[in-house]
Amino acid sequence: MKIALLSALLLLALLLLGACEAENHNHTQGTEIFPPRSIEYAALWQLNGLGINPVFFREHWSLVIIENAECQKGCMQQLELIASISNVQRLFVAADAATHEQMRNIAHHHPGVEVAMGTTAASIDSFRRQLSSEDLDNDTTLHFVYVINPDVEVILTYPGNGDAEGLQNELKRLRAQW
Repeated sequence: MKIALLSALLLLALLLLGACEAENHNHTQGTEIFPPRSIEYAALWQLNGLGINPVFFREHWSLVIIENAECQKGCMQQLELIASISNVQRLFVAADAATHEQMRNIAHHHPGVEVAMGTTAASIDSFRRQLSSEDLDNDTTLHFVYVINPDVEVILTYPGNGDAEGLQNELKRLRAQW
């Protein structure tokens, strides 16, 4: 009787340990946004002269980063991250006043990423406010990848220094739930 009880306890401990390891393996790096935030306003324009409004995001999964146009090391890392993800729309939005040269440089080095900026400083601030509930004065919208679903809702923030495999796994999980 004691041996059966010990065996059952050992089996239970092994099952619990396995569940904990599986939970750690599926650990997410992103932060899910609930309820999702709708993108209702976007007055951006692309390097090619085409405008971007909320319709741009409809019926597509999109990855959006907002960084300064100067695009230093962290920004480049984010661009490489989103460029490595397939079957999504990718968008870089300049958080500051960008020159055509800066935008062309980003587009040249990351051809799969759309490059855009606000039509005015107010338009970029309005767009950024929809992505983050935080105060814009401390640049909280920078250094993140924003996942926007085909219903034009921001549903996840992912750290810009995260890994591509983790982001791809997040997208698979979100698509399965959608």
